[in-house]
Amino acid sequence: MLIAHFSDMHVTVDGEFAFEEVDTAGALERCIQHVNALDPAPDVVLITGDLTFNGDIQEYATLRAHLSILDAPYFLIPGNHDRRDRLRAAFADLAYLPIKSEFIHYVVDDYPLRLIALDTVHPGRVGGVLCEDRLEWLEHKLSINNDKPTIILMHHPPFKTGIEYMDRTGLANASSFADIVSKNNQIRLILCGHVHRPIQTNWSGAAVMTAPATAHQISLELRSDEQASRIMEPPAIYLHLWGPGGLISHISYIGDYRACSPFSAGYLASNRN
Repeated sequence: MLIAHFSDMHVTVDGEFAFEEVDTAGALERCIQHVNALDPAPDVVLITGDLTFNGDIQEYATLRAHLSILDAPYFLIPGNHDRRDRLRAAFADLAYLPIKSEFIHYVVDDYPLRLIALDTVHPGRVGGVLCEDRLEWLEHKLSINNDKPTIILMHHPPFKTGIEYMDRTGLANASSFADIVSKNNQIRLILCGHVHRPIQTNWSGAAVMTAPATAHQISLELRSDEQASRIMEPPAIYLHLWGPGGLISHISYIGDYRACSPFSAGYLASNRN
């Protein structure tokens, strides 16, 4: 099973720029072209929040138009830039999105890996939270079919990244989430967004990764007195390959980075161990 994972598109209306300088809709278009050109093609695409810039109805229409071009099925969750009501309205035909629940969380059991989408949005705030209701829902879902390898997708990372500017708007109540994760070793991977950087760690016994953004990134500032900035480093997606050996994750950069020349058969033969 091959999974493509991207995040933090911050889509504006076509022709408008986020922060008056970032063409986020154009960046998403290039990302989708990149995903569609992958060989082998991904089985699913996971999108971990901040889908739009302002949560406007027109932005969701732009988002929907771009995502409709994806060849693979996609599963998405909201981030702090999103509006649950408008997201539901724009994607009302996606059967996996809950209609009656306050939160946009759900389970997909159609693949070799179980997918659990977890809503961490705290409306009106940049940081996220997992309240008691959401944690109870998660514990219940994990107790069902608990021998099946599972991926959790969420927007706010549960760990401290070392980028203090972003950690101030991280996930509240992460310790309660950690207790649940540590008791459920079927969780193979937790996929997040929010930080606009590729970061990996082992947390409470599970691998956790934050994805780079499809447009602008956040600068890597590890000194506590530094404020992070938007930076136009190369956009990228993750590719997670699930097979007999478990999960292997790769970063796939969006853009034309041509190989200079192939390795020759003689070179490879002479350098075998």
